[in-house]
Amino acid sequence: MAASQRQALRSAARRIATIPGPRTQPVVGNFFNFDVEALFNKSPIHRLPAYDRFGDIWQVSIFGHTLVFVRDVDLIKEVVTSPAFGVADIVSTPLAYHFPQTMFSAGPEDWARMRKVIARAMQNYKLDPLVPSMIDICERSFAGVPDGSIANLQDHTCRITFDAFHRFAYNVDFNSVQGGGAEVLEAALTYGRGLGHRIRLPVEFLWSLPLPANKAIDAAAEALKAQARSLCVERQAALSRGEEPVGVFEHVLAAGAGEDSDGKLMEGEVIDNIASFFFAAFDTTSSTAAMALNHLATHPEIQEELSESLHGVDISSLSTHEIGQLPFLNAVVNEVNRFTPTAAAYVRTAKEDVEIGGYRIAKGANVNLDWSCASQFPENWSGPSTTDFADFNPHRWLDSKPHKLAFNPFGFGPRMCAGKSVATLELQMILAYAAQNLRLEPDPNRPMEYDMKLVYGPKDGTWLAVHRR
Repeated sequence: MAASQRQALRSAARRIATIPGPRTQPVVGNFFNFDVEALFNKSPIHRLPAYDRFGDIWQVSIFGHTLVFVRDVDLIKEVVTSPAFGVADIVSTPLAYHFPQTMFSAGPEDWARMRKVIARAMQNYKLDPLVPSMIDICERSFAGVPDGSIANLQDHTCRITFDAFHRFAYNVDFNSVQGGGAEVLEAALTYGRGLGHRIRLPVEFLWSLPLPANKAIDAAAEALKAQARSLCVERQAALSRGEEPVGVFEHVLAAGAGEDSDGKLMEGEVIDNIASFFFAAFDTTSSTAAMALNHLATHPEIQEELSESLHGVDISSLSTHEIGQLPFLNAVVNEVNRFTPTAAAYVRTAKEDVEIGGYRIAKGANVNLDWSCASQFPENWSGPSTTDFADFNPHRWLDSKPHKLAFNPFGFGPRMCAGKSVATLELQMILAYAAQNLRLEPDPNRPMEYDMKLVYGPKDGTWLAVHRR
């Protein structure tokens, strides 16, 4: 759509002071007359026809919940900077059902305090030691895969990222790649699936019904809290013996020993944050890594170029800064995050009636800041490679870059993902290990399909033929 057409649509919306969208039906809203699946369970490009039809901002209603979608970077900026918007209720409410004191479900003041403490703890932990650890975890994970066999690599990326993050965060080696930590991993996966379902269907009275799905998520939440309590007792005992903090949450616990209430987390907050990180901190990266390996398999020329670009490079000896200077590896990482983002949009909830760019947004509306659809348009890019956005093409990142609000796989502003650096390193290391040691081919009988669970990712696994180099 041309800029003049978008401006005309925006001007028309200003005159009528409402956001366009499909006509709603009583009670159910647009549940039956709009492709709701395209909003949640399909690639972001399936939302593009709605933007073509309604313009840069449009809305739907589902059982009384208003969802607004925005792809215009100027409108996105207005929402991000407006005090009238807060953390998304559709995320914080279902999470607070089991973990009311986690950073992700806290109010603004508690969130700011917890975020400050956790961010400071992460800064005290240097990521460089995680580089050889990642290689070791990858080698252990793929050691049991016979050469030439077909394997579900989503299972591998799940266990690799689970082990890597918890070594980083808690100084614990679950060794799930070789069967360890099975109960904790299963509880994390069960809770993540259940939470994703509740986010997509936020009908709170259903959550307390004695249904099998509710019993499963309740049991998973309690198992994660029990593991968090056990870790806290163990780590606090180590600190009391005078041992130096190693993992991120040991630094959090060490900070909690001070007198400054603004510089520490309360006991319940520590438990809830540890428990929530068991599932929230690895699920997105594992899905991204699985999709990344599938992209390599289905684009053999890119797989070979990546392998050649890393020929003779001893990845395990590099610092995180040096890994960030490998051009094609990081181009592939960026293109994976652009082409198949696990979080294609970020949601903000209107805390009051507000006007944004001339559009009236009602209190309670959930506004989806649709950066992934914004990245599909040439005007949001600078440089020569501003075409073929429907194709997987890492080369675009070598000579072009998007508007800062049209590429946000880790979020915006102060609520940007605190684990961005470790998640990026995990993806870099998995791709580098695969490119240097494996040659991947798609299984023609099981092509990868996509679905939305807790995040966007493979529906039934990533089945690929694995050959040793």
